[in-house]
Amino acid sequence: MEYGRIEELLAKLDDESYETREAASRDFPPLGFVAEKALRRAVESSPSAEVRIRARVLRRALFAEPRHLEGHSGRVRDAVFAADGKTVASCAADGTVRLWDTATGKESARLP
Repeated sequence: MEYGRIEELLAKLDDESYETREAASRDFPPLGFVAEKALRRAVESSPSAEVRIRARVLRRALFAEPRHLEGHSGRVRDAVFAADGKTVASCAADGTVRLWDTATGKESARLP
């Protein structure tokens, strides 16, 4: 399960071995937005400065990765991630709310 893997990687971000910390940092990006909630929690509350710094860097990289969601015909006004990080909802001037799968970038639902 992804959540077990995320927790395992978070623990490795604070390992005594620099190589282990670096490897864990490299293993996070393929998990995508599923890891966002855990990374945000680590930034906000980890007792380890190392983990807070690495989690902050990983979140920045996650949000910096370009993802183009095509579908709205009007300007997007807001977007919000679901708690599990697997879905993002966007609302636009075209009067619709769309749900997107964060792993694939594909629209999963449209609400008028």
